[in-house]
Amino acid sequence: MNVLFIFHDSNFYSGGTRSMYDVLAKLAKRDENRLTAMLPERSEDTISSRLERLGVAVIFCDYYNISYERNEGLFRHAAYFPIRIWNLYKTIINTEREAAKLEALDVVYSNTSVIINGVIFKRRNSRIKHIWHIREFCEEDHKLNIIFGRRLYYRLLNKYTDDVIYISDALKEKYTPFINRPETYMIYDDVSPEYYQKIIREYKAGTQMRILMAGMISEGKGQLQALQGILEAKKLGCDVKVFFAGRQVDKKYMKRIETFIKDNGMEDNVSFLGLVKDMNSLRNQVDFGLVASSSEAFGRITIEGMLSGLCMIGADAAGTSELIADGKTGRLYKYGDSVSLGRILSELSRNEDNIVNEMKARGQAYAIIFTKGKCAERIQDIIDSRR
Repeated sequence: MNVLFIFHDSNFYSGGTRSMYDVLAKLAKRDENRLTAMLPERSEDTISSRLERLGVAVIFCDYYNISYERNEGLFRHAAYFPIRIWNLYKTIINTEREAAKLEALDVVYSNTSVIINGVIFKRRNSRIKHIWHIREFCEEDHKLNIIFGRRLYYRLLNKYTDDVIYISDALKEKYTPFINRPETYMIYDDVSPEYYQKIIREYKAGTQMRILMAGMISEGKGQLQALQGILEAKKLGCDVKVFFAGRQVDKKYMKRIETFIKDNGMEDNVSFLGLVKDMNSLRNQVDFGLVASSSEAFGRITIEGMLSGLCMIGADAAGTSELIADGKTGRLYKYGDSVSLGRILSELSRNEDNIVNEMKARGQAYAIIFTKGKCAERIQDIIDSRR
């Protein structure tokens, strides 16, 4: 099978890109697969060299995502609208050019919902099977809108897509009312076994709670909500420190976070680390992981944390609630309720009956199933159905 995988970015440390890489690491081992990856740019930490080492051919094409920040304001939206239309035009023209060179394709695979290249390939050659992997909520989590609107987006998806893959039941629930033609599947992501680490830290009651929040710093990821919960835990006598590992992508939101920290005297409770490439070493220095996203589509960070032996705490929302069994493999708090989060942190700090360390062990045992390549196996089956 001759398969083209289209990425929305070239950054190895992007969640959707890394998840697709983990799949390709399995698919590339099969001799019958002829795999090509299309990337939009040559950038720092590009995934291209890693794909080539897997035996995946790489081509570069100048194309753009079809999304924009929904909270950017009317003036900014009006100013950038002509540029976005021009970028959309370039995406169509450049993708058409690549499609003319790749007539022998059997399958085109769109990785994430914010690229339209697969539609262009399918429109040009209806014989090609188009698989669209939906990985994000967009509006709810990343605060993104589609340039030409959701109505046209769904029309294109239904007309020029054969199979749709969701990464959680929560995501499938959102899209299902609008999808009528393609076959649909819910498949949890694979996660690399390199995140598995022997549990070397045992949490003891009364010691400082060292909490990791990984992921880009943006409103949808809930860092401010986490700080509000940590403040509530401090009021209950907890010694807490949170480490934020991720890029700052929203300056206004970051300013709100800094103001909250200063106003509440929490400077000693917070550390901003920026983008961290060696997450295993960092996770060896903490006992807890926190996911406060409003609409986490899957929760790769949750599984990675479990594999490294962290006690994961998450907002009871979207994909996170599908991965954490409250009181067994971690703890869930009511999303948006800082008092609830503070109370749970206080309970965990007491570590009665060694519950924290038991949840660490159970969470890790559960997360190991995500390292077995089951997602890659199911995707291979979907690709093979083209025969």
